[in-house]
Amino acid sequence: MIEKNEITFERGDLDPSTGAQWVYVPRHVAHGHRLGRVGGLMWGAILYYLSVALFSIAALTGYYPIENFFGVLIHGVLLILTVLILLGFAIRGQATVMFAAVHFAASVALALTGPFTGVVAGGMSFLVMFYLLDSDRANLTFRHRYRSWPGENSAGRAPAQTHNAGEN
Repeated sequence: MIEKNEITFERGDLDPSTGAQWVYVPRHVAHGHRLGRVGGLMWGAILYYLSVALFSIAALTGYYPIENFFGVLIHGVLLILTVLILLGFAIRGQATVMFAAVHFAASVALALTGPFTGVVAGGMSFLVMFYLLDSDRANLTFRHRYRSWPGENSAGRAPAQTHNAGEN
């Protein structure tokens, strides 16, 4: 029988090429760990998405000319996705990573409409998406998992006692 305060870790399959393994932890454990909080690169991603939102608003209100309906549609989709991503950062929701992947696809579509800003947005969206998919901090924050390497039997460098985010 598992006690109320006992924490269980669930191990995933081993990666045959690296030997790494995902270890899934409860949400409160992930957010209580120092890597489960929003850090420097995530603040950079938040600033990037804020700038995309402002640029899309400026484009939709006519400050930057949009040549066709496809461009208007893409800017509208980017604005909606950006708001969803920023909300996901605020609540540290798992869908944030999926929204970032769709945002990358929309940024590539914007790049196909011609403006150089679309190429920049596509490149930056790719970098942010890669960070959210592969970094240890983003995986612990949004997916409540961390990588365990061969020879590790514990929770890595996680503290023995955890607390909920915001508690001391």
